[in-house]
Amino acid sequence: MMMKKFKTLAATLLLTMGATAASANPFFIDLANFGITDIDGDGDTTTDLIQNFITSAVSPTSTYLDSNGVAGIQTGDAVVDTVEDLQISALQPLLFLDSEAFGATWQLDVDWTLSGSAIVLPDALPGNDPNYIGALTSGTITIDLTRTALGGGVQVFDDILTLNLTGSFGTLPTGNEQAVSLFAEVSAVQTGVFFDQSGNDFADLLADGQSIQFLGQTNLTNLDVDPNLNPVALNTLPQEVQDLNPNNFDAFQRNAAFGSVDISKVPEPSGLAIMGLALLGMAGVRRRNR
Repeated sequence: MMMKKFKTLAATLLLTMGATAASANPFFIDLANFGITDIDGDGDTTTDLIQNFITSAVSPTSTYLDSNGVAGIQTGDAVVDTVEDLQISALQPLLFLDSEAFGATWQLDVDWTLSGSAIVLPDALPGNDPNYIGALTSGTITIDLTRTALGGGVQVFDDILTLNLTGSFGTLPTGNEQAVSLFAEVSAVQTGVFFDQSGNDFADLLADGQSIQFLGQTNLTNLDVDPNLNPVALNTLPQEVQDLNPNNFDAFQRNAAFGSVDISKVPEPSGLAIMGLALLGMAGVRRRNR
């Protein structure tokens, strides 16, 4: 009965998420602060309206921390996901000149350190190994801009946009795969770079107390890779992971695989994030009660 309710609520949430993604709010980027000149001859250094960023595929490193007092990794242990220099490969739906030569004169990269709780879920397909999932609830996502040699000389501009994760949702794993959504809110932004479709600077909106929300969506595979098979020495962990493990809990790592991540600016989806976390919590309770 619990699984039936879970599937029903998950289906409802997915429909709502689809509607949210469809109503993505376009935005544009001004490159003047980075010394990149007008490429398309329209008299300015701004891109056309961007619907969404598309990243390259990635295999994020998930570090599981044995924090629940029971040997090995189970539901309730801590998990930290880290990604560094994930390249944004496309600004949809822009053509080359409409993007001020994105990919040739400038590029964007994403870093993140996200944390939450581990959930071990059975697969929807009988006979498959269980799935190790991170219900991510907090952390930081940053976007860096690199001006290339063609853009006027190589220079990296770190953290032009910073977002705080507000929640995540994953569909019921099937075939050791699931669709994943990450909800985030802008916490810092460089002035004069990001603008909404009405021409309002994100920095001004943030200063006025307005919430700027983004949604990242992707597919995650290889969820059956068991982190218990790969214990790691604590001093080999990235510093940001060590900082999140002050009690020196035993650490285990595994790599799943993301397809490309679709990142869009959306109306406030915080209610969806809360619902998604509740669904994942239900799944965790079901697992513990088996």
